[in-house]
Amino acid sequence: MQSTIEDSYSEPVQAKPAPLDAPEEPSQILPFLWIGSLKNAKDAKFLIDTNITHILNCSTFNYSHEFIDPKNYLQFQILDS
Repeated sequence: MQSTIEDSYSEPVQAKPAPLDAPEEPSQILPFLWIGSLKNAKDAKFLIDTNITHILNCSTFNYSHEFIDPKNYLQFQILDS
């Protein structure tokens, strides 16, 4: 029998504010890879200026942007401790 998404276990989601020492600016990891916050992902000017075309969201907040094609947006709901 194949496992389905409905069969999987999920933890209750609890939103937490960003730590006070969280960086305000995104960090460029590689010429084609940035890591940042939800605030950075919502910044249309930043996305356009840096030619960001894909977003991998590793948080419990689902936020897609009108400048990012929905097929280029992927979310993994991961709780950060």
